[in-house]
Amino acid sequence: MGSMGCGSAVVADAAMIEEIVLTERKLLALDMESYAVALATSLSTTPTKRVEFFMVKSVVDFANSLKGDTHHDYSCYVSAAFGKKFVDRYYRQLFLDNA
Repeated sequence: MGSMGCGSAVVADAAMIEEIVLTERKLLALDMESYAVALATSLSTTPTKRVEFFMVKSVVDFANSLKGDTHHDYSCYVSAAFGKKFVDRYYRQLFLDNA
């Protein structure tokens, strides 16, 4: 587990990744899909109601020219299994007890 960056475009350029890591040295992954969810929740937040989301993602490639779909099915399974275990264990504590 670690820090993940997200943005509106796919990054498949090693030089771009190296530039990002210069400012975010603990960055372990880049993602595009979560950016849309984060943007939607930020736009849906009002002064009286904050919309939050929970994201679980698995890394399936190194954002380079070798990107492919080989590990997507397994990655989906791992993310879903972790997300379910996390919610089963912490949902009440994080979302109900603090309401």
